[in-house]
Amino acid sequence: MLVGRAVFRAPGLDGDVAVSRPHDADGFRGSATFSEQLRTVLAREDVEARESYTISRTREVRLGSAPSRASTGEPGLAVELPAPAEGWSQVILASDEAGVVSWHLAERPPGPTRGASASRGGGMQTFVLRRTVPPAEPAEQPATRGIVGALGRKVLQVLVFRAVEEVGGRVARWASGRWEEEKRPYRLRGFEPDSFQLEETTPIDAAAWDRLGSGPALLMLHGTFSRAHSGFAALQPDALQEMHQAYAGRVFAFDHYTLSETPDANVDAFLARVPAEVDLELDVVAHSRGGLVARSLGARHGDLSAGAKRVRLRNVVFVACPNGGTALADAEHMRSFVDRYTNLLSLLPDTAVLDVLATIVDVIKHLAVGALDAMPGLSAMRRDGDILSGLRDTPFAAETRAFGLAADYEPASAGRRALAAYARDGLMDRVFGSASNDLVVPTSSCWDLGGGRALDLADRHVFETSAAVDHTGFFGNAEASSRLVTWLTQP
Repeated sequence: MLVGRAVFRAPGLDGDVAVSRPHDADGFRGSATFSEQLRTVLAREDVEARESYTISRTREVRLGSAPSRASTGEPGLAVELPAPAEGWSQVILASDEAGVVSWHLAERPPGPTRGASASRGGGMQTFVLRRTVPPAEPAEQPATRGIVGALGRKVLQVLVFRAVEEVGGRVARWASGRWEEEKRPYRLRGFEPDSFQLEETTPIDAAAWDRLGSGPALLMLHGTFSRAHSGFAALQPDALQEMHQAYAGRVFAFDHYTLSETPDANVDAFLARVPAEVDLELDVVAHSRGGLVARSLGARHGDLSAGAKRVRLRNVVFVACPNGGTALADAEHMRSFVDRYTNLLSLLPDTAVLDVLATIVDVIKHLAVGALDAMPGLSAMRRDGDILSGLRDTPFAAETRAFGLAADYEPASAGRRALAAYARDGLMDRVFGSASNDLVVPTSSCWDLGGGRALDLADRHVFETSAAVDHTGFFGNAEASSRLVTWLTQP
């Protein structure tokens, strides 16, 4: 079926397809397809919306020729589009009938066209999506927002952007680093109860360093795709106030690269920002990938005391950390990694969504041109990678105590429509198999390092499925906040 510029191929699937185009020059403000947040981020990241396709009234009919297969192995819906101009890339952002959002990259590079599409001239790119039909039961009304609208229908939005910079025909390895340097720079920042959710806050000046070095201090390390103000946005204010009292105000955070540099490089950047005359005795709250930064810092306990600069870890709380890695960091699952975070956006505080979504868009730009090697910060979480193998052989100092918060996640039925659909379709556990997980990290990865080794935790707590705590939901949970305070303030 030829609709607009696209050819749809789905043997055995019938339905209606309508095409619409952006109503104004910037490509976003006139489209009801996007949430305001998504329109804002795409415009900031120089991503242009081309036409969108709405598929409705789909139904299975007599199967003809064999259908294409989606990346999940299921029957797929193939969409052929003319390749973009030289120097540009294109992807499809899709939302299915239940509101599940997914990103789709071209299945093969542009090539000669065949059949019905041949008359369009030029090369074509093929995208293969999961083939779904609306559920027979009445659709439940979602209580949470999403980034793409039109529930009950499948919406495919074509997005184009300038390709990640190439040098000599190869993707520049530093491309992602240049993006983070510009938009997610390294910095140490204050983390006060009245401003921790704000992007701009108190810098760490000489007086602050004097205070931080005068007694035990608390360091907050955010995880993948975020920064301190977004990664910890849901933290209970009362809990943070208690922490400030316990540490006499010595609480700060480290914004670090999560895409283009390894945890060890993150530690180098942290230590470079600590004045030589300052000694730090640190407790750490580390979320997700931030736990690997904490472990890299702790792995240096043998040589940190040799110079003028001394940093000692006292307590580390690992919150949903991939200490044993996550299958989502493997190259073949990276798009699933991005899809999961995109669907989790509906559960994040408003202060976090723009920050995380902008990083997701940058990752998609790199994946679209096969630039996974430009993101060693993500591949650091690979289960059998060199980074985790090295950390496995380098334990914390004997005086460092470690604690762990983990979860086995299943979505609550009310208000989490897209994630409930993820669960019904088996998408949540497809990568992890039968292993319990928080949607992003296997539950046991918080302490199980692999290779028959495990972190020696002083205490740990695992949220069962009834708590509905996902990878991004720990800091909004009252019990999690209570345990943080207890672990950090006990003698």
